Amino acid sequence: MMFSPRNTVRLQKGTRMARISYGAALESAMADEMRRDRHVYTMATSPSAALLAEFGPMRVKRMPISEATMTGIAVGSAGCGYRPVVHWGSVTFAFMAFDQVVNQACKIRYMFGGQRDFPIAFRARYGNGTRSAAQHSQTGYAPYAHLAGLKVVLPSGAADARGLLQSAIRDNNPVVVFEAGRSDPLEEDVDEGDSPVPIGVASVKRHGSESTSSQKVESRRVRRSMSATSTSASPSTTCGLPTAGCPRLAFDSSPSLSARRAGPTRVAG
Repeated sequence: MMFSPRNTVRLQKGTRMARISYGAALESAMADEMRRDRHVYTMATSPSAALLAEFGPMRVKRMPISEATMTGIAVGSAGCGYRPVVHWGSVTFAFMAFDQVVNQACKIRYMFGGQRDFPIAFRARYGNGTRSAAQHSQTGYAPYAHLAGLKVVLPSGAADARGLLQSAIRDNNPVVVFEAGRSDPLEEDVDEGDSPVPIGVASVKRHGSESTSSQKVESRRVRRSMSATSTSASPSTTCGLPTAGCPRLAFDSSPSLSARRAGPTRVAG
């Protein structure tokens, strides 16, 4: 994906930053990974027009409305050396493929004795909110986070969205990327280069000198929590804010957790 030059700032030699939206960052990551590796292809009931124009129908496949079919194809092709990206759309539709995920994608590497990689990236939107009915307003990531053999990530902003989707596509195991629908228009400075964000580690969005939030926040709640910690901090006190990019991580939820202890962790959400 090309960024407008007026939105791009050169920070140092070899590094280019662009202020883009959450949705644009995801599209950018998809395009870059497909250019980088010819084995990456994507399936969706409503594929991206820009990706379809650049990569053609062999790599950007318009699929019938059958999430189970897309997921089954992904498992088989991943075992044959491809890196499929399945765009389920709403997480509500992802439940139609739950059997394929639980009993096939999550288990198949174990059943092969680890002799074969099954790199699959699943994408699902959640929390669309207004005018989406109850079925399309749910989050849905909790059941997936408790499945053995599956990785789950929840990007909180554009930079994490781009970096975590890159990492999900490159991972040799199934990964579900949950994308907050209401975060699509929110903008952030994003590294245009090759900047995958490691999966499986937490993030400290703000370091605190005196206190640290005892509630680890995820995805789109990060912005609201950042505002809250700014409001609660006095001129002589700062409040730290750790986040959970991967719900499978275990955290010490004690309010006494200091920012100094949380400091070495890395962005994942």
